[in-house]
Amino acid sequence: MACGYVSVIVDVKVFEDGNGADSQAIKDMLSDVKSQLAKEEEGYLAEQNIKEQLQKELDEYEKKMSLMEAITDKTNSVHALAEYPYSRRIVSLTYNTQSSELEHTLASLGEELQKRCRCQHCQAENLEVLSLLLQGDQNGEEIGGDEETISYLAV
Repeated sequence: MACGYVSVIVDVKVFEDGNGADSQAIKDMLSDVKSQLAKEEEGYLAEQNIKEQLQKELDEYEKKMSLMEAITDKTNSVHALAEYPYSRRIVSLTYNTQSSELEHTLASLGEELQKRCRCQHCQAENLEVLSLLLQGDQNGEEIGGDEETISYLAV
């Protein structure tokens, strides 16, 4: 833009030196400069408007981003609190061994219970004896009798 002003000034000096330069040509040249200046100013204002809109959008996105970060942090905190009792992994070898032994004992007791509630002749399970045994355990009582009685009931 500065080059345009220099050329206009040079042209004006040439007209002035030419002994009574044509005033209409100078007016036309100034009119052209004025219209070019108006166009440039209009373009500048449009770019300024765009810049302001983009700045507003950027501010909104930054606000949203900070809110999302805060929400993410709080969510992670809540997840960490919710997982706390379960997140502690037991790495003890003795615990794993103990649980394995308990599982084995439970399985063998279940097999023994099934054996005792089976008919010795036909190998059919006697559910009445099993239910009597389970009811006795639930009531805190022990079913009286020896293996012969249970075997008799199983038959």
